[in-house]
Amino acid sequence: MKDLIFRIRSSQYLSNNELVAIKVLFINILLLIVGVITVPINILFSGLTIVQIAFPLTFVLAFGASIILNLISKPRLAMTASIYAFIIVAASFFPTASPIYIYLMLFALLGVLIFYQDFYTFAIYGTVITIFGIIFLFFNIDTFTAEIFQQSATTQIVIYQGTLIIFYVFFLLNFINLEITNERYIKNFLESKTYTKNYIELIIKLKEAMNDRDRVKPIYDQSIFQQGLLETSTFLGEIFGFKAKEIQELVEFYLYLHEVDADLIISNKNINSKTKSFAKQLKRYLINQNNEFMGLVYELISETKQGLNNKIQNLDTRIHNSYHSSTDRFIATAAIYYYLRTEITQLDKWERTDENLTHQSVKDILMDSLVLNYLSPGEINLILDNDELFKRML
Repeated sequence: MKDLIFRIRSSQYLSNNELVAIKVLFINILLLIVGVITVPINILFSGLTIVQIAFPLTFVLAFGASIILNLISKPRLAMTASIYAFIIVAASFFPTASPIYIYLMLFALLGVLIFYQDFYTFAIYGTVITIFGIIFLFFNIDTFTAEIFQQSATTQIVIYQGTLIIFYVFFLLNFINLEITNERYIKNFLESKTYTKNYIELIIKLKEAMNDRDRVKPIYDQSIFQQGLLETSTFLGEIFGFKAKEIQELVEFYLYLHEVDADLIISNKNINSKTKSFAKQLKRYLINQNNEFMGLVYELISETKQGLNNKIQNLDTRIHNSYHSSTDRFIATAAIYYYLRTEITQLDKWERTDENLTHQSVKDILMDSLVLNYLSPGEINLILDNDELFKRML
């Protein structure tokens, strides 16, 4: 939980488990409010001993387990415990509450599951709750006394159960769609992140090798960089109310971290917690390590550099630029047509390269705008306007 608070304060990327931990925290606050209201009511006004003793006790145990599990960084177990706590609260009203209130509680329970945005949790617990609701409504339909539906029990069953089923199915399909989309996104993100990390690692190693070859000090060891960092940090720190001396000490510590292993400082039990906290925060901004900060730096640098041109510059592919005579251009066009018709380039039904293009297939290719990179409109029309002549070439 401390690490989660640190990551939120540092505006870092949060994993799914960390997002679940935050959601559990909000649900626990809601459970506390609900428990303060419902537990005394059940103890004072319920005439059943099991409701007066068993339900409050099990609720407190489930609620306490949810809090403890969340504190020890077990967010998914904490989520399950909080769901059980809500189910216990709802179940405590079953012996005394009106069926219409129980019907609404089913939607409240599904709402908690929807809030967690977890497919497997909704698929398991949501299905159980919906099936229970269908059975419960079937055996208690006579007690639903909405006046506009009194004349037909069948109508009541269709409306109440249909509403519950549609609500469940809609969100189940939505979760399935989100699960498929997220899985595809996460896979692409992890592949991209792994590629970028490996690429940055090669850049850093190349930079170190070039510095050694040219006998150049690393930028963090150059006095001009150190002086600029110190002046900039002191200026910004004073704007936000920090003392200049504290900022200067922090800058010196940051430069020192480039010469040592920051992880050793963080894991050293003999170092005070404040120093460990500074090391943990500054580690993400070291310029001699492969981290997200350096990834962002090189990404910004790449935006200022000219990349490879996607146009072919060492080869002219247009016939009319290669041949000045109309006769030569027409002969070259005919040669291209002959090649397309006679060269085996197409796949047959067994996916083997065993067929060539037909006359109509060549005409279809000529209608594509990309052909203008090779043939001029006049050369294209030469083939299109002389169908029979070109057919007799073969």
